[in-house]
Amino acid sequence: MTHTYLHLLRGINVGGKRKVKMEDLRSIYIDLGFKEVKSYIQSGNIVFKSDVDLIIEKTEKTISKSLVSKFGFEISAILISAERFIHIFDSNPFINHDPKVLFVTIFNKLPVDFNLETLKQENEDYALTENCIYLKTPNGYRNTKLQNSVLEKKLQVTATTRNWKTMAKLRSMVAIL
Repeated sequence: MTHTYLHLLRGINVGGKRKVKMEDLRSIYIDLGFKEVKSYIQSGNIVFKSDVDLIIEKTEKTISKSLVSKFGFEISAILISAERFIHIFDSNPFINHDPKVLFVTIFNKLPVDFNLETLKQENEDYALTENCIYLKTPNGYRNTKLQNSVLEKKLQVTATTRNWKTMAKLRSMVAIL
């Protein structure tokens, strides 16, 4: 039986810094023995298969070492199973809203308790779970105080954020694999 995973990298190919070619990125996963490695857009969304059920923390460390070796810098990333990703995708409480204002920030672990209401701005809404936070940001993600770096600090997690268009594309890629 094969297992499908997503590796969501953060902070690459933004503003001309920390450049990573997707071809080079995919080659790392292939060299590590993963199969059907696919990437989506230049921001580091990798979908791949494994013949074994991976131990997430151990596999993250292995991939991280390979990324540092290849590119010369650390890349923050979250590795999740396709099942977990599908659950996150299907559980969006804002699914009936304009997808242009929807974002999902995925966590690597259970967040600590913090009152995010103090950061919420007018017209914004969010739903916090143990896996992620769903954001509805009518004023744009750029203008929210609930951005990735703030959430990491306040909730004491590693996190990565995707817009709903990217989430939907990754969901379709998982379905194909």
